[in-house]
Amino acid sequence: MLKELPQETVNRLFEVGRQDAVWRWQARRAKEDFAESLRAAMTPHERTMAEFLGTRPKGWRFKPQVVVCGYILDFYCATAKTAIECDGARHDEDADARRDGHLWSRKGIQTLRFTNDEIEDAFDDVAARIIRYLPDPKPRTRKPTGS
Repeated sequence: MLKELPQETVNRLFEVGRQDAVWRWQARRAKEDFAESLRAAMTPHERTMAEFLGTRPKGWRFKPQVVVCGYILDFYCATAKTAIECDGARHDEDADARRDGHLWSRKGIQTLRFTNDEIEDAFDDVAARIIRYLPDPKPRTRKPTGS
């Protein structure tokens, strides 16, 4: 969660004509607060996905309800640049396509989308698709020690 922006910082930004910076910060904070409330009120399908992603498939760590480029992603792994979305019945496919394109063009983030029906009826297939998509993690190398 973002901390409060100190009033002296707000005043200084307004003095130099940078009100937009304050407004962007306030919008970001509102999104972060909303994402936090979504984490507390996950749907059953999101909880199922969270339980699976909590096992760290292929060693990748996914965080729930993360704000990226002004969008709240259901699950996001920054290292693998992968977002996973659990789509309910009310999703707008055109808006989702624009959002996915924006995330890809701005940050190189690939989005995997699964409907609630897929998660409920064939979760083994969903899990297998996620595992197939994720790259194998790079082996960690240790720095040489001593002389």
